[in-house]
Amino acid sequence: IDDTLPLGEDFFPGYPYPVLGNIATFKPQESDLLLLAIGDPAARLKLGRELSKRGCRFFSFIHPTAIVDKGASIHSNVEIGPYAIIGPNVKIDSGTKVGSHTVIEGHTSIGKDNVISHFSSLGGVPQDMKYGGEPTKLIIGDRNTIREFTTVHTGTVQDKCVTRIGDDNWIM
Repeated sequence: IDDTLPLGEDFFPGYPYPVLGNIATFKPQESDLLLLAIGDPAARLKLGRELSKRGCRFFSFIHPTAIVDKGASIHSNVEIGPYAIIGPNVKIDSGTKVGSHTVIEGHTSIGKDNVISHFSSLGGVPQDMKYGGEPTKLIIGDRNTIREFTTVHTGTVQDKCVTRIGDDNWIM
């Protein structure tokens, strides 16, 4: 699907793949599985939502050097970059992009359409001397941008055992 290329056999001589149409007219088939190759997160999110409404399904893109525990729950259209590590009790919902060298561990739940930049560390045990191994969580909402080298830990028992980040935040 491409809005920038003219349709037809002769738009690029020797190009081995057909242009299926433009975004406005594309009608997915049941067997279609798409990969959105759009660098701008806002544009990718907008198009992904539009195509999802039409029944499109998307590839999960997990870089071959990433380590994803088999106990993690990763939505099918999540992108996970090189050398990222995803632990066993992690849940990542649709449209989220995890940057390279990011570590997500602990009981961590990440909502839809987040952008987590490289070298972030999410869901580690609390940095609190009173922490005694209690079960704690990190819950991240939707459409957040978590920039590079950001660290967010799970909650503490002195509060409600949860660190909660809502929706539409920019965290540095």
